[in-house]
Amino acid sequence: MNDNWQNEQLRIQDMINKGYKYDPVTGQPLEQMTKMYSAQHNTAVSTAQGTIDKSQGKKKTNKAALYIATFGGVTMLLIALTIGHIVSNLVKYADKDKPKFYVENSIDEDYFEKYTPSDDSEYDKKDIDLSYFSSFSINGNTYELPGKVQDYINSDWVFNNDNDMDTVLGYGESTTVYLHVPGTVSDNTISFGVTNFSLDAMPIKDCYITSVEFYEVDGSRKGNEISICDGKIVLCQTSEEEVLETLGDPYHAFDMSQSVAYTYRYESDYDMYSEMTIHIDKQNDRVQIISVRNRITPEDFEQVEVTDYVPEYLSGYEAPGTLGDDMLSGNIQIQDVVYNLPAPISVFIENGWEPYNSEDVGALIEKVVTLKKGGDSLTVTVQNNSEKAVHLENTMVTGVSLSCSSRYNLDAKMPGGLTLTMSDKEIASCLEKNGITNYEHRKDTRMYKIPFDQSSSADDYGNILIIYVNSDGQMDTLSIHKRG
Repeated sequence: MNDNWQNEQLRIQDMINKGYKYDPVTGQPLEQMTKMYSAQHNTAVSTAQGTIDKSQGKKKTNKAALYIATFGGVTMLLIALTIGHIVSNLVKYADKDKPKFYVENSIDEDYFEKYTPSDDSEYDKKDIDLSYFSSFSINGNTYELPGKVQDYINSDWVFNNDNDMDTVLGYGESTTVYLHVPGTVSDNTISFGVTNFSLDAMPIKDCYITSVEFYEVDGSRKGNEISICDGKIVLCQTSEEEVLETLGDPYHAFDMSQSVAYTYRYESDYDMYSEMTIHIDKQNDRVQIISVRNRITPEDFEQVEVTDYVPEYLSGYEAPGTLGDDMLSGNIQIQDVVYNLPAPISVFIENGWEPYNSEDVGALIEKVVTLKKGGDSLTVTVQNNSEKAVHLENTMVTGVSLSCSSRYNLDAKMPGGLTLTMSDKEIASCLEKNGITNYEHRKDTRMYKIPFDQSSSADDYGNILIIYVNSDGQMDTLSIHKRG
């Protein structure tokens, strides 16, 4: 079972048990989130069977990390290539550098009027002291965010589940763990977020605590004295007026019927940010939930040096002799060369395709890369399925996306007679001719999602053929993603 999924389910269930109905950061109903994570877990379990690993214990974590990375990488790629199809859905989230104001289930919109910024205003992202996002105090002791997990262990914090200590996180991956407050062996646990800043995969015990969440019961029932902002905001004691006097106008504001939540954000010069969200109970006008996140890489963090390490699985690639007729084979022909995905990026480089930027790829992640050859360009997704960071030339190509516009004019073919010049009706006819019945066709987005494993879900983004059709009824983009 996916450890990250388990931890998130435990966190949500813990809040439900404590009587909370909404997530402290997103404001979403917890019961709906429970159903959402259950659905995601079922999909992840069904699509992660092909992940390569030496250790059965680490395999589950690595599959989860790669599934998350795959989903993120594919999503980024589709957004980049098909922006015309989804721009209408993005408009309401645009202009992210300006203050956002959301009211959910509002019972009194005038209540928030003074926190609604004018259209031409700018949220001063650095107006709040960064130290407010980088520490908290509990029972007279102050702890840093981010802080080494090992430092917390040395300060007598104890993992609720000892197995969590050795769970491996890929580069940039985060998860949730529960630690017992020093000196306690009962249910006095606190929810912490852990992040791996290293390009190499790391066990949680060698990662950093980057977030913490405190709930009313942590103070009222468990008896902890908890504060943030140099003691200016205290759980179960500070009022709404005192919060606003300390922190000023919020970046986000949520009205969740039983409570009001204010979110504050600090952004660094490197597009990294820290956030804190504070819930005020409307009945007693006291701080009910505190959530603090600081994922800005620590200044003293020493990044690992990327070596010339070459993962063993790259040597197992065999180039197909012909394109063939099986549309679900993973074959694709580009400029008279047939590739079978996943394929080492070195095979593309040997055929004249050069990366636009030479970059390193962290452990257990996927990323989108542009390849150039003469006047042509190719967008690919590369994967590092090892626990060590590698140079780009030592990654595996798991996805290729092609624009079907005549101005790109890239010579490419798919098996089964599928061409880049087909109309919507011709695509449907081609699928029928090839006996492909398990696929999803969305008429609102004009999108086909065809899983390579016909017994799998059309949401298996790690092994899927995606086709967009433009408003004229012609194929617009074609993306093939296959992890093996």
